[in-house]
Amino acid sequence: MMIYYPDPYIKIYIKDLENGEKTDISKLVSGKSERNRWSFNPSMLIQYSKCLAAKVDTDGSMAGTFAITYDIWVKVNTRFRRRLYDPDKDMLTAEWGLFSKTDWVLPPLPDYWEMRDKKMEMIYKFNETVFRFQADLPGYTDVIRLDNKTDLTIGVIKGRISLEDPVLSKNTTLEEGESFQLPPREQFLVHTISDEPSYISISQPMDRKFERYLKAVEAKENGEDPDGELMKEFSRDDKDVYRFDQLIDDRKKQKETPFGPSWTWDGFVVFIKTKIFLFKHGMIYAFAAIRSILGGKSFEEYAKSSKTYFG
Repeated sequence: MMIYYPDPYIKIYIKDLENGEKTDISKLVSGKSERNRWSFNPSMLIQYSKCLAAKVDTDGSMAGTFAITYDIWVKVNTRFRRRLYDPDKDMLTAEWGLFSKTDWVLPPLPDYWEMRDKKMEMIYKFNETVFRFQADLPGYTDVIRLDNKTDLTIGVIKGRISLEDPVLSKNTTLEEGESFQLPPREQFLVHTISDEPSYISISQPMDRKFERYLKAVEAKENGEDPDGELMKEFSRDDKDVYRFDQLIDDRKKQKETPFGPSWTWDGFVVFIKTKIFLFKHGMIYAFAAIRSILGGKSFEEYAKSSKTYFG
């Protein structure tokens, strides 16, 4: 049993099959919550797409005129963020089977321990810098949205990329170990042109806004600001807040439950205890599900008899 903490980034598009135009509907139907677990489960993704299509086309008159595509990335534990599915695949025509090959589900990236260690090394070494780390497969392109910020730098940790400037119609190639100060643009296109996956960082110097946010988070966690006065400055849609959360989350996980060669004895003991608890918890729920099927009563009725029930 594997303990993991998925953090998905989801973009959902309705594509007009006649003219190829895409409409981003992410904010209308999706939010960052546990309910987004469908985004990293292929069979659930197809079911979700069918339900979404029924909402878009209530009477069936638009059948075959539109597609639903996704650009879904996920960060698991302290790994790099990576894309999960082919962003051009229409999920209304996609097929999935337990024993069949699913070509629109992208293969996992090589799990380089050195990449994870390098990431944490950069976070601690440059502690006055906010980082975003991601990896992509050869031949794929990602859109990096800058919102005309002037202090962002992109660096290549492994692989090779081509940066496409949509304003100057110019491409800049970056090799491993190289970086590039991004000029103010709405967005850049990042093409992975190496034969192996690319691992990149996008960094920005911190300002006092992060310090204020960190203070607000700590005050809330310690019960020193029950009314959330310090947090009122920060909007849920603020992209800076999202990056701050990622940085705080990375630091906490590395400190509390280190992974790989840097594992401590205390971290190992906590890891084993958590594994045992989750295994026991899973077995209790599985037994409750079997009893529900055989006994005819609801799953909740059996599960609530367990002290570990969280419903």
